[in-house]
Amino acid sequence: MTKETFPLLKQVKDINFIGNIEGHDFFNGGVDVAVCDGFVGNVVLKTTESIAKAIGFWLKRELMATLFRKCAALMLKGAFKSLKNQMDPDIYGGAPLLGVPGAVIITHGNSSHKTIFYAVKAAVAAAKADVSGIIARAIGEYAEDQKQK
Repeated sequence: MTKETFPLLKQVKDINFIGNIEGHDFFNGGVDVAVCDGFVGNVVLKTTESIAKAIGFWLKRELMATLFRKCAALMLKGAFKSLKNQMDPDIYGGAPLLGVPGAVIITHGNSSHKTIFYAVKAAVAAAKADVSGIIARAIGEYAEDQKQK
């Protein structure tokens, strides 16, 4: 399915399809959207979240190891808080389930109230922007283009 999808995505107008990506592309600004099946997406998501938590744990342990490091950490508290907020999965709420009518956001089974709050905000934004309608119309236009060829 992946091999069949690749040339189809290359033909779609109005998207910047760059093809297959590497793991680092998720984090360096190389891509805005990665298309993958649910299993792969879930593995990437859970691995990323786990690594972020592990790095936070290791960093805190190292920063609290000596008085000098504690003082240095105190001076960098704002930067650490900003970085933590950027990596907080609760703030993203979840991921959109595309290809179904309406605005559907997938969250973890153990989502906190904060996660659900942001998931609802994401669903409202997707509904207002008519994301599923835009996708449906683009697919319809593509199908029409293919009929005419």
